[in-house]
Amino acid sequence: MGLGIILLLLPFESVLLPGFLLIGFGCAPIFPSLLHETPVNFGKKHSQKIMGMQMASAYVGITLMPFVFGEISIFTGYSFLLPFLGVFLIFMIILTKMLLQKTAKLNLTTQDQSSG
Repeated sequence: MGLGIILLLLPFESVLLPGFLLIGFGCAPIFPSLLHETPVNFGKKHSQKIMGMQMASAYVGITLMPFVFGEISIFTGYSFLLPFLGVFLIFMIILTKMLLQKTAKLNLTTQDQSSG
């Protein structure tokens, strides 16, 4: 996704299609991967409820984000698309790192409790 954003920043018209394709292909595996890792990250006991929340959040996001960008672009123009995507890319990276750190700590304490 980041490479696609960088391509769209280049002043060449020939990189528009590859840039948008890379953004799309970069976003495509995020949701299935998130669902796949839910039992690992949150435990099998809670995974069904959390997957329901993930599905609901995805539907809310896919409904609202085009509207939000449309409203913002009234004031900024469509050139704000790249910063808009960049902010969400950084946001996703930060949240993923936080999740991995939190689950790593939980896995360590769970292993310590089971071995002791």
